Amino acid sequence: MSAKELEKIKKAAGQLFLMGLAGPSISAQEKKIISEFQIGGAIYFARNVESPAQVRSLSYELYQALEVLPLIGIDQEGGRVARLHQPFTEFPGNDYLGKHYKKSKDAKLARLQAAAMAVELKSVGINLNFTPVVDVHSNPNNPIIGPRAFCSDPKNVAALAKITIQEYKKQSVVCCAKHFPGHGDTDVDSHLTLPLIRASQKVLEERELLPFKTCISESVPTIMTAHIMFPALDRKYPATLSKKILQGLLREKMGYKGLIISDDMEMKAIAENWSIPQACVMALQAGVDLVLVCKSLEELSASYDAVVKAIESKKLSQERVSQALRRISRLKTRYVKKSRFSALHRPGKYGWDRHQRLAEKIKSLGGS
Repeated sequence: MSAKELEKIKKAAGQLFLMGLAGPSISAQEKKIISEFQIGGAIYFARNVESPAQVRSLSYELYQALEVLPLIGIDQEGGRVARLHQPFTEFPGNDYLGKHYKKSKDAKLARLQAAAMAVELKSVGINLNFTPVVDVHSNPNNPIIGPRAFCSDPKNVAALAKITIQEYKKQSVVCCAKHFPGHGDTDVDSHLTLPLIRASQKVLEERELLPFKTCISESVPTIMTAHIMFPALDRKYPATLSKKILQGLLREKMGYKGLIISDDMEMKAIAENWSIPQACVMALQAGVDLVLVCKSLEELSASYDAVVKAIESKKLSQERVSQALRRISRLKTRYVKKSRFSALHRPGKYGWDRHQRLAEKIKSLGGS
């Protein structure tokens, strides 16, 4: 293999990853990895956030460091899963919107909240929000979803997800339906162990998959996979590593054409059962287009090297890599704007009084 071919493979491999950062600015070691791997983008956590101006500066650093404009993601769902706090608007959990919609069948508040969140995110250079949560809250003992879900009615979840997707598209911010094919019926946390959902295929189709079908009909740009076993769908592998679930069900049967993103590959559901580099290769083979390695630079580097070797050896086919790269490129062309990069070096305006009033109104409704 020529040096030119190897360089092409290395650049391709980098685009298949989103990485986590250790703090509110990019360290020297992170800069080296970002530049060397030409990474696909980053995901922000609370550890990366001090103020709106600082987040904006961090995003600008990322834009400057990469040849291809980055995806910059965050989990800003509202409620207990939100990385941005005051002066960003602190919206309540999705269960508040679900409760209101159940009573009124009025989705106006959900529409306004989605638009407000998207506006605030793009003001600091974030172009991808891992929301809506379309898991159906069917198990009251679920330790990780709970109020993050809209409700227990699949049709209401679908209706609110549809509104959310529409508003994010209007604001040119990528949204992500999660966690496919559904995390609502677990009684353990996939951050800590590998959950198993024993529901039949019929139940899964009528309950878990119904909101995802609506999201697909709305052309949701991205879908995040669940690190969960579904024996009715695949007895051997969790969804993130399952060709049967990602290719057979999501792509072929359900007709999804957008980008498939993994949940964090360092979660124990994966890391206690496979090495993270091995699992990243397996996920890409199964049909994931973009893998998340959210904390360890060592695991990120090892995973990147494993993917490069898998492409070189054709263990990860060129066709599969090309499919993923095309989807990533289409998404970035549609949503990641050069004009937004140029604007990030200018001072921003923060503090959205109208959004704060909206959040207070939603909070006054009470949750589930």
